[in-house]
Amino acid sequence: MTHSRLKWEQIQHFWIVCIVIFLDGRFRNTDRILFTNDYGFITDYLSEFMRELRKDSYSDLMDKYFRLGNNLNQRDTIAVRKMISGFTKLLYPDGEVTKEELREIVEISLELRRRVKEQLKKLVVWSSMM
Repeated sequence: MTHSRLKWEQIQHFWIVCIVIFLDGRFRNTDRILFTNDYGFITDYLSEFMRELRKDSYSDLMDKYFRLGNNLNQRDTIAVRKMISGFTKLLYPDGEVTKEELREIVEISLELRRRVKEQLKKLVVWSSMM
């Protein structure tokens, strides 16, 4: 597949806005930069593109620059690696990512996994009270 660089930048911006909204924990008004006067993405094309990306795995990209600490158990490590692979596919579908870009993806993935663990702990405490 060949795509113009402009389209990749639009995809990257869209997903960055989605991630920031999720990390903030609140929804803001829609970002005006997501609107265009040109043609937009066709849903069928985007879904086919995403389906094709499922065949690729970018979870090993992290091993070039970073190592996960011993504080994570196997389940956490697998979850973080899958998030890294998923975010890389969404933001850099060609798999070419710099160390700094990958650092951001790793930090976001670790933060999201931490939030999941916190929610699970709250759920256990809440269910024990019932």
